[in-house]
Amino acid sequence: MEITVYEVAAAKAQAAKAKAQAAAEAKALWIETHGSAHLRRASLHGYNCQRRYVTERAALELPGYELDFDDRAEWKSRTCPTEEALDEVDRLKELGHTASVVWLSEADDLDEGDEREAIVVSGYLGKYTLLRY
Repeated sequence: MEITVYEVAAAKAQAAKAKAQAAAEAKALWIETHGSAHLRRASLHGYNCQRRYVTERAALELPGYELDFDDRAEWKSRTCPTEEALDEVDRLKELGHTASVVWLSEADDLDEGDEREAIVVSGYLGKYTLLRY
């Protein structure tokens, strides 16, 4: 029996729908269990509070990291990072995160022309970037 292109597309769509549903359920559970009163209340009323959710969750799970929600930060590769940064990257990777040491050149609270070593967590909750410097 041969599988058609349409059946493959339907299976992929179904898998994507199931993944999105699981993510929504995990988000709702996290908000109910760990979210602030404000986040819980707004979510119960059906408001989209994605930024607040990701910010609160990151603050709890990775204190000291800032959310780059709008992808404004810019960086370049870092040569020979400090031992402290390498230790942190190792810790993050042990926790299952994708992390690297970079040379940050642009961020919301970085003065123009100022650059510094930073740690980037990529793909937080599947799509967000967190920074610490």
